[in-house]
Amino acid sequence: MKKSLALLPLLATSALLAQESAITPKKPAIKDECFQVSSAEELYGFAAARMGTNGFETDTTGCMELTKDIVVNKNVLNSDGDLAGDTASYIPWVPVTGFHGTIKGNGHTISGLFVKQDDSEHKDIGFFGTFGGTIEDLHIMDSYIEDGHSTVYHYVGGFVGENYAKGNTRYGITIKKSTFSGTVLSRSSFGVGGFIGLNDAGTIIEESHMSGKVTGKSYIGGFIGQADDVTIKRSFNEANIETTNRNAGGLVGYVSGNFLCNIKITESYNKGNVKGYESAGGLVGYAGYAESKIVNSYNSGTLAARSHIGGIIGSTELGKNQWIYIYNSFNVGTVSPEGSFTKYYGILGELHAADRHELENTFFVKDTLYNDTSTFYGKEVAPSKFEDGTLLTALQNFELDSINGSVWYQDLAQDKHPVLEKRQSGSSGEDSGDGKSPEALARKTLSAGTVYTIAEARLIKIDGMQPNSKFAIFDLRGSVIQQGTAITPSAAFEMPHAGTFIVQINGVNKVVKVK
Repeated sequence: MKKSLALLPLLATSALLAQESAITPKKPAIKDECFQVSSAEELYGFAAARMGTNGFETDTTGCMELTKDIVVNKNVLNSDGDLAGDTASYIPWVPVTGFHGTIKGNGHTISGLFVKQDDSEHKDIGFFGTFGGTIEDLHIMDSYIEDGHSTVYHYVGGFVGENYAKGNTRYGITIKKSTFSGTVLSRSSFGVGGFIGLNDAGTIIEESHMSGKVTGKSYIGGFIGQADDVTIKRSFNEANIETTNRNAGGLVGYVSGNFLCNIKITESYNKGNVKGYESAGGLVGYAGYAESKIVNSYNSGTLAARSHIGGIIGSTELGKNQWIYIYNSFNVGTVSPEGSFTKYYGILGELHAADRHELENTFFVKDTLYNDTSTFYGKEVAPSKFEDGTLLTALQNFELDSINGSVWYQDLAQDKHPVLEKRQSGSSGEDSGDGKSPEALARKTLSAGTVYTIAEARLIKIDGMQPNSKFAIFDLRGSVIQQGTAITPSAAFEMPHAGTFIVQINGVNKVVKVK
């Protein structure tokens, strides 16, 4: 018998936009020099106005703000991340190009973007084809981005294909508190990223999350395919990464800056599986001529390749006076060699200029060590030490200059290794930040609310929400089950079936299982 939900009246739920066979673009209003987008029609109108298409006069306003959740297509992907239906029924999205400015998501979701590009001319592909500036608090779900042409180069990303350039100026990209959940696919041999295909002008990613799958021939990353300067803070990838050629990384596929670039990764991790032919890394596939600093981070995804597998970095090439620094980090991911000549190590798969690396309090599972026992990158640890709190203690006790291990946490009853948790009041790591970590995004935040299930009633209950908190419940395809705005602290929802769901409160995700 269907359970009644007494708590439902306590919340104002949002109506979902019904899928239509076509969308008529409508130019959104502009307030404080920013497009105000509240519907699919206005989203498409924003794109048309920016690019001067569909009869719209070009409007170069450099800001777009979402004021409501938007559904373009429903149920685009199945549980495997493949297209769920006949693509003829999907409303296509044409990537916005030449945009420099700010996108304000305000915690809202765009669901069901569908891009399938197979042009024989170069076109960058993503929500934006070319973009420079900042994307903040935006969540794109249940979306599919594909480059279908195998011989012409296209840079492909969930948010951005390639950074925008005008004249001699190349604009960098910052992405904060944002999520992409879906499939990003390329058939050509150029950069593919869950967030960004190529950015050669500096990338910052903070408190953001990728899930789904990212696939291509070369230069594939959970966040970024190809880049020069990269800074990633308190962010994590759960998407599976696969390349048929080289340079695949859980966070970044390929970094090279002509002797001048930097990689900085702090309190971030990869859980997705990484598979490549050459140079597969848990966090970075290939770091070329880059000063690299990785702190309080880890990989737990399975790594597979025929050559050069590294738990943190797959392969490196250092320029003069450049170093690799890895502090208080670990790899617990399984290594799966795919050829008899595969070289793999627990932390660094291949290291040129071997005298210029500094690994402090950095660990890997003993079983992942390559049989070249004369070379150790990091400290080998028995699998049991990851689970019983031994490694946790070693991480928490670490201090070096402004770096410490206070960000690490482990529930020994359920966590098979240390995880990154919300900072305690008054503690500090390398960056003071705002007290958030990627693990907190996936697990809980006290300010957002506590989520748990009531098994016998197949209910998901949310307690402790602040007034006006925005919430949504998605299935693993990204389809919206419930959404709305909290009026009181508690609410309960009956799920249509058993399974795994994602509860999102003010942009913070919590994965829950309903029996």
